Amino acid sequence: LEFASDPKITLRPLDGEHKNTYVALYKEVVMVVSQKLNSLALARIAAAVAVSSLELNGSPEESKKLLEELLSKQQEKTATTLFLQSQIGLLVLNHSPSKEDLTSIYSTIKTNAPLLKQSLIPDTPEAMVVNSCHYEMSMNYFKIVGPPEAFYEEAIQYLNYYQPDDTKRSHALAVDLCLAALTGDGVYNLGQVVTNPILQALKETPEHWLVELLQACASGSVPEFKTLCQETYPAQIASQPALVNMSQKMQE
Repeated sequence: LEFASDPKITLRPLDGEHKNTYVALYKEVVMVVSQKLNSLALARIAAAVAVSSLELNGSPEESKKLLEELLSKQQEKTATTLFLQSQIGLLVLNHSPSKEDLTSIYSTIKTNAPLLKQSLIPDTPEAMVVNSCHYEMSMNYFKIVGPPEAFYEEAIQYLNYYQPDDTKRSHALAVDLCLAALTGDGVYNLGQVVTNPILQALKETPEHWLVELLQACASGSVPEFKTLCQETYPAQIASQPALVNMSQKMQE
C-alpha cells in the first residue's frame, strides 16, 4: 500500500503481455494474496494502481474496470464499498464525464452521505480514508455542476482530511475555495476558510490577491474591499468571470 501510494515512485513500462507495470503488480502479486488482505487496504491499493497506471499511458476505462471488478465482489454496503464507489466517481469526473455519468455520481453522493456516519466509527483511520474520498468526489462534482456554495461546503469538509502542501493541486484547490467563498450564495461566515492552512498555498503567488479580498470580506471592511476592487486589483478581478458575474453577491 505504501509503495503503490508513493508519488515519488515511478515504474518503467514492461514488455510482453502486461505493458502496464502497475496493473501487472496488482494482478500478478496483489490479487494472488487478496483473500488474506484487509478489504479496505486492498481497495486502497487498487485505487492507487488505477491512478498510477494512467501515468504509464493506461486507459481510464481499464482503471475504472479494475475498481468495478473489486466493487462487484463486495457483498454489502461496507466502508470498502463506499470507498470504491467514491474512487470510481473521482476517476470518471477527471476524464470528461457525460451527463449520464454526472447523474449517476450525484445519486452516489446523496445515497452515501448519510451512510458515512452510520457505517463508520468516527475519528478512526478507516473513517478518515473513506470520508476523505467521499468529500473529494462530491467537491469535484459540484465544481463541475455548481453551484459554488455547494462546492464550498464540500471542500470545507474535505479539508478536514487533506494536508496542504506546495503542489499544484493545493494551489488550484486554494484558488477554487477562495472563488467559491466569495461568490457562493449565502456564504457569509468566512472564518473557517480565512484561517485554513490551504490558503498558504497562495502565499507569494500571483493569486495571493484572492486571499486579501477574502480577508477584507471576512472582516467586514467595506472601504478596504472597495479599495481592493477599484484601485489595487481591478485587472485581476476582471480576469475572473466568476467574480465579475457575482459582483453583487460580493457587495452583500
